Amino acid sequence: MRRVIALEFVGLKQLDCDLYDENGKVVYEKNTDLTPQLLMQLSHMDIFKRDEEKTAQRNVNIAEKLKEMIPPEPQNLSEKVEYKTIINSKKVEKLLDTARKILFSLEEGHPPKASVCLDATQSILDEVYEKFDKVGNICELRINDYYTYTHGLNVAVLSAIIGRELCFHENKVKDLTFAGLLHDIGKVIIPHNILYKTGTLTPDEFKEVQNHAHTGYELIMNDMKLPDYIARGALEHHERWNGEGYPKGLQGKEISEFGQIIAIADVFDALVSEKVYRNSVMANDAIRVMLREETESFNPEIFHKFAFLTVVKTIKPGA
Repeated sequence: MRRVIALEFVGLKQLDCDLYDENGKVVYEKNTDLTPQLLMQLSHMDIFKRDEEKTAQRNVNIAEKLKEMIPPEPQNLSEKVEYKTIINSKKVEKLLDTARKILFSLEEGHPPKASVCLDATQSILDEVYEKFDKVGNICELRINDYYTYTHGLNVAVLSAIIGRELCFHENKVKDLTFAGLLHDIGKVIIPHNILYKTGTLTPDEFKEVQNHAHTGYELIMNDMKLPDYIARGALEHHERWNGEGYPKGLQGKEISEFGQIIAIADVFDALVSEKVYRNSVMANDAIRVMLREETESFNPEIFHKFAFLTVVKTIKPGA
């Protein structure tokens, strides 16, 4: 058996095969009507089918279906809307305050308190589990504010969403969220004139930027005394599926599961955030950009599930 995701059935009126759970028990029979409700239900499940289809071609087919699902970009750019967060305003302020404390602590040469980070992690998890099914767009769970403060928070939110959709145990989602929150703390070493440079980085400047991954790992392991699987989110979120990332050039499953997930969350949040050197893009456009390089940059199984979730959440009812 091989694991399948809901995207493989988009466009079908009925299931074209039996679907099984991880124990080999049939949960949905062939020819079951494929309603929108069933499609969404399947997107939340670990499901399998008996088939020997080649993985590479299957990933290409899924990517093509995703492209077909994404609504066309509005011709009138004024139609684009900024998604306002539905996170409680007091909780937003508290999370932003935590992000500032983490940054200021690092700039003063002290590791952030793990207890402060854990409080923020739990707050993020509470919001994701309580409100995810109620939002019309994933971006409604992001915080739109100064990128330096919010990026870690938003990557934590997106990582939690992905972990939840992958049916991770709640404790594992918490660890993943914690890792997402801390993934970029190594950037404290990068001089501001490089970090916020609007032009092209020189080779030496780019090398300084790359060093933040290893620095973050060392801070989390040695200064904060946290486990390796948390720290590897910082070390490996710039590794790429084809081996062309940094700092180690890891390939495929050599990249930790947390590293694979945080890489997706990191790129998506960077694209939908406004920066000093470019404007933000909408969620659908971010997925379009990521689809161009998904087989090279990301674990296709995880990315397709996230992309499907993002696109479905973005499509207005009746569209």
